[in-house]
Amino acid sequence: MDWLKKLSLVMLVMFSLGIVFIAQDACGAPLVVQKDLLQKDLEISDRPDIAAFPKAPSNLTAGSGYEEIVLRWQDNSFNEDGFIIERQTAGGEFFPVDRVGPNVETYTDTGATFMLHPNEKYFYRVKAYRGKYESVSNVTNGNWFYTVIPLPPYDFKAEPFKHNEEKIKLSWTNPQNKETKYYLQTSIDGKIFINQPKPLTSTVMYLYKKDLAVDVTHHYRIKAVNPNGTSYSDTVKVTLPHLPARPENFQGTAQSTTSIKLTWTDKSDNEDGFFIYRKKMGESYSFKPAITTGPNVQEYVDTGLEADTWYCYTINPFNGNNQVAATSEIKARTAPHAPTDISAAPYIYDTVKVSWVNHSKVTTFIMERKKEGGEWVKDDFFVLPPVGETSSYVDQNVEPGTTYTYRLYAVAVDENGNRFVSEPSAETSITTPGSSTGNAAVNPLATGKNVIRLNVGKTSYSVDGQTLDMDTAPVVSQGRTMLPIRYITDQIGATLAWNEADQQVTIVKGDTTIELWIGKNTARVNGTERMIDSDNPNVKPFIAPPGRTMLPLRFISESLGCTVNWDAERQEASIEY
Repeated sequence: MDWLKKLSLVMLVMFSLGIVFIAQDACGAPLVVQKDLLQKDLEISDRPDIAAFPKAPSNLTAGSGYEEIVLRWQDNSFNEDGFIIERQTAGGEFFPVDRVGPNVETYTDTGATFMLHPNEKYFYRVKAYRGKYESVSNVTNGNWFYTVIPLPPYDFKAEPFKHNEEKIKLSWTNPQNKETKYYLQTSIDGKIFINQPKPLTSTVMYLYKKDLAVDVTHHYRIKAVNPNGTSYSDTVKVTLPHLPARPENFQGTAQSTTSIKLTWTDKSDNEDGFFIYRKKMGESYSFKPAITTGPNVQEYVDTGLEADTWYCYTINPFNGNNQVAATSEIKARTAPHAPTDISAAPYIYDTVKVSWVNHSKVTTFIMERKKEGGEWVKDDFFVLPPVGETSSYVDQNVEPGTTYTYRLYAVAVDENGNRFVSEPSAETSITTPGSSTGNAAVNPLATGKNVIRLNVGKTSYSVDGQTLDMDTAPVVSQGRTMLPIRYITDQIGATLAWNEADQQVTIVKGDTTIELWIGKNTARVNGTERMIDSDNPNVKPFIAPPGRTMLPLRFISESLGCTVNWDAERQEASIEY
């Protein structure tokens, strides 16, 4: 065993002197190991973390420059892949800004990846990394980012002028420059700017219309000044326009029962649009415009209106300076309702009777007629039809054995003769009897019917062609024909009684009893109370000189089973019974 101890001692001496130690491997090949490599391997095998983690940098500093922050550190690692640059705002979290390669000891942050903001404090740390392993890092003191000259104000803008406001707002944003004052500068020509004497104390100011010349372009900018230099915002331009010119030839015409077409001539070169104010006739204008159009418009159709109604309009061009009222208002009317329930039937003496129900307060109708396969021919005629009741017209210019088609229009006429025409009614057709019939089949006398004819304003009347006289002529009251009803009741076989105390008239024919009272708009028919005229509560019996009781012709006649026809052209009522 002594020789083993001696061998070990020799190897130890050789190792300590750096002498190569030679041995053999399992196959007998020489194995050479040098001392420093063996020591390194022993260290790594004992400390695996040293091989994985690079050493942290040290002496990390940061300094601010013009729009940048410069970092410097000392590289203490021999095996890093590079360095990670991290940044933190005050109170925030660290986040990666960039990476650099190995053996680097400086980095400049220009805000290219994440923006730097003037006068904001930042903290940095730099970590060496190898693969997925990162070292620790010390953290720099907070560094201010600043510039030598002030950064200019930004987002400088002027609100547009509005017609109903006397000022506009200028606004901008100031960067966080140190020791900086801001001044408003103005220019008329955009070249020579005049500095306002007092520094601005906010980022908002107002321009008043009264202080600006019309049609002159004013230039504005914000000047930033500190001990190191001067900068300027972008320039904004402001021009107060001249007032728009009034339009001409403002007119309104009925487009339909619910719309009016407005037209005008635009005489302005700079309007932003037109306000059109509307009201019903007799009402007050609303302060809120009914209609707003864009610029260069010269017509507008106002819809959603009431039929057969007068409206007043004014038109006001406007722009950023103000609005201008039209010189005077105009009147326009929606078209009346078209007649309904139109019908045509053969009538006496080789004529055709056209009947319809009127729904408008008009005095004129247009009737169009055409023969089968022919063109429409117009015929205007005057009539006073009661609203909501049946009106009629007798067409005397017809040929026997001919088919005619009719349609009607209601026409409103203003004091200047302007006409407002409704849409056409439905159409109705009729074929007149041949010449051999002589129209005997449609003559009431030939069918066993009796006819009483009377005219408004005339005391003479006829019964089956025989002329008789009344002591009081029929009149029109509240749109209804009123007359001494005895001249009707005596002819149709009805009895008439008068109760002076109750001012009551009682009419009896067969099993029908009618009771009416002077001054009352209701009556009783067989005990059931009814309105005399459901569309007009002002229709009431009255007493006319020389003490005649005037009663409603249509209500009584129809309640007794008679047929009442009205010829507006002749102002003639005919009662068939």
